[in-house]
Amino acid sequence: MPQVSLHTGLHLPRSRQPRGSDLIGPLLKKLLVWPPSLARPDLAVVCVDQDGDKDRRRLLKGRVKRESSCPTVVAVPKPELEAWLMADIGALGTVLSVTEQPPKPETLKPGAAKLWLGNQIGRAHDRPDGAAKAQVRRDLALATDLDIAIKRCRTLKLFADDLRDALAR
Repeated sequence: MPQVSLHTGLHLPRSRQPRGSDLIGPLLKKLLVWPPSLARPDLAVVCVDQDGDKDRRRLLKGRVKRESSCPTVVAVPKPELEAWLMADIGALGTVLSVTEQPPKPETLKPGAAKLWLGNQIGRAHDRPDGAAKAQVRRDLALATDLDIAIKRCRTLKLFADDLRDALAR
């Protein structure tokens, strides 16, 4: 069974955490060029929010095909990753005690899923810090039934299909 290793791999000269949108510019190539060595991953995943840019997936897939030195799958959640995290009401209930159905994830405007999920985290946890918010997102990801989320999020299905194809090679 392949081992999964998570790396940000992207260090910015500024004093802030890297964001997926940083990958739209020239930093993508820095992240995807691996020297020929044992450290090269079997598969890389690039995840960048769509943020209303309908061409983002196509453009990123083209760049990855040209610039990556290892097999790479592109994920472009619509409108943003938080939409995928709010797609399964069962996971939201388990992790955040949410009882009402959230808005349809992929119909939201950019920023709305982040805001909705942030509000739910704030209701469930008194003044969570950045680490606590990140842990809740991980807990949601682990609790989410992918079959349910894929039915509600077309962009997650596209990613799952691309990932399945890449792993079959």
